[in-house]
Amino acid sequence: MPAEFGVGIDLILLSRAREFLREYRPHLGRLLSDQEKKVWLRKRISARNFARLFAAKEAFFKALGRSWMGLEGLASMEVGFLSGERFRAHLADEKTFCGGGSFFETSGYIGAQVVVWNALDLA
Repeated sequence: MPAEFGVGIDLILLSRAREFLREYRPHLGRLLSDQEKKVWLRKRISARNFARLFAAKEAFFKALGRSWMGLEGLASMEVGFLSGERFRAHLADEKTFCGGGSFFETSGYIGAQVVVWNALDLA
């Protein structure tokens, strides 16, 4: 059972994000929700933005406390960048679990930290 509230954090090496995009860019859509595809597949996503997106999804996944969901699980999460170094996240198909977080960068790494809550508990 997923947590009602959770905290997650993830860190990705920017050079690894660059390598991933160089090799797997044609398969990027497998990691994106339908809404994200509309945004990210229309333009060339930078390694920095890909690292931010991936780190946010991984942090959100960890905060949910679920078992590994595969690539489909990553595609079921939606991340939206906000002003500053902030982002929002939710499950695209449920809209039940929501999250808010921030990005940080240091020494070639990009990270994301997020807090997740069950929106139904707050209604």
